[in-house]
Amino acid sequence: MIELKGIVPPVATPMNADGSVDLESLRKLLQHLIRGGVHALFVLGSTGEFTMFTDEEKARVVETAVDVSAGRLPVLAGVGEMSTRRVINAARDAKSAGADALVLLLPFYYNLRHEKEKKQFFLQVADAVELPMIIYENPHTTKLSIAVETVMELSEDGRFIATKDSSGDMRRVQTLLMLRGKRKDFGILQGSEELIGMSLLLGADGGVPGIANLVPRLAVKLYEAAQKRDIARTLEIQKQINELRGVYLQEDSSVYGGLKYALSLAGLCKPYVGSPLLAPERKARENIRKLLKKYRIV
Repeated sequence: MIELKGIVPPVATPMNADGSVDLESLRKLLQHLIRGGVHALFVLGSTGEFTMFTDEEKARVVETAVDVSAGRLPVLAGVGEMSTRRVINAARDAKSAGADALVLLLPFYYNLRHEKEKKQFFLQVADAVELPMIIYENPHTTKLSIAVETVMELSEDGRFIATKDSSGDMRRVQTLLMLRGKRKDFGILQGSEELIGMSLLLGADGGVPGIANLVPRLAVKLYEAAQKRDIARTLEIQKQINELRGVYLQEDSSVYGGLKYALSLAGLCKPYVGSPLLAPERKARENIRKLLKKYRIV
């Protein structure tokens, strides 16, 4: 059984100008992450722009991550879709491609008002595909939230090994930690990167920072400082990460357009982002370049 701990970057998916997957650059980015010391690889999440690709392209992304990892790190595959049936199909594809575990978003579009609907979804996927499952809370994109009590109920089922919480709600993460109960091996991963240091110091098992695509070693140092309970060092590194998040908080760019441009300046991939997401305009590009120069990334 996989025990998720440490830094688990949500891997950006490099693209060609036509929006297709750039597998050569993906290999380069994955090698960069592994050299940076990360603890697992999470492909086809939000940062991976999973909605932009065909089923065949998604399978190639998972296969490439599995091939580059070569058993050194677990490969987690996002299988976000708009219905249970579609998620199960995506999960089967990911398993066939060699994924070690699946990351499950609630199906988006319909307003699932009942916790029974949400719990039923997770259990139906687990019944259909025999792989470890991670419960992904991301209300900012799905417009849905999973009750903490539902997460805890699912944690008692050994098929669910962790939750990635991107709610940005520190009280929620604290409650998850307090209620973890009998399953001490059930991982709690902070998905809001400005809260990773604090969450690790409170007892979270790891973090899922998009900025780790650019600076994996810095993200790993954050985890290591928190493990040593070095509060001053943890806060110092968290401050650096918060500043570097400026690459995707530009007014004239989408989050992912800014990250892709920063990665292109670092020589890791081309700057293309999936349509209709906005690539950074001139002022945003200037700001991103200045920030990377400050941290000697370029």
